[in-house]
Amino acid sequence: MILITKLVVVIVALAAGIKVIDCCVVWAARRRLEKLQKLKAPAPSRSPLPDALVVYYSRSGHTALASSYLADQLHADLRAVEAFDYSLGLAGWVNAMADGGLDDAWINPAWMDLAPYDAIYLGTPIWRGCPAPPAWEFVRSNMFPGKKVVLVTTSRGSWKQSAIELLGREIVRRGARSFEHRPLARKRAWFRRSDPDDLRITDLM
Repeated sequence: MILITKLVVVIVALAAGIKVIDCCVVWAARRRLEKLQKLKAPAPSRSPLPDALVVYYSRSGHTALASSYLADQLHADLRAVEAFDYSLGLAGWVNAMADGGLDDAWINPAWMDLAPYDAIYLGTPIWRGCPAPPAWEFVRSNMFPGKKVVLVTTSRGSWKQSAIELLGREIVRRGARSFEHRPLARKRAWFRRSDPDDLRITDLM
């Protein structure tokens, strides 16, 4: 009986510890996200009929920031894709680390009307050397007939060229007339700048 009681106490303590860690992770992630959002690009002065679309998935906000500035410079439309399995917090982080390298995910929205656009810029973080699963899911859920497709990746390190080429072949197989990869290195300076107007996509390329 005493052993069972001790076991229950240990389990409760472990659960409480995990909850505390998760709260700390969420708090830190939200603070970082708030800093990034302060650097958000101003609303772009777009032409009446933009011919480019910047669509992105971003878990921590870095890819969202880069994509917003890219859309501003291109006078492009900007759309976000969400993936609830990879939300802020310990569980979302664990899922992201475990799923890095996979090519499917539940995203919303999965399909978009790409017909009005000539060029599609797809922004995604790099997880374990590969484009995040939501980027793969978006590609598999859409067709790109005659489109120029540019994959914009954000990461702190390197990426697997084979993974980039595999995604590129899938995009071309779905009708794209061209594919290119533009990697952006994540820098701490992204959210240390005091003046958001000083941040330009050219600084990140």
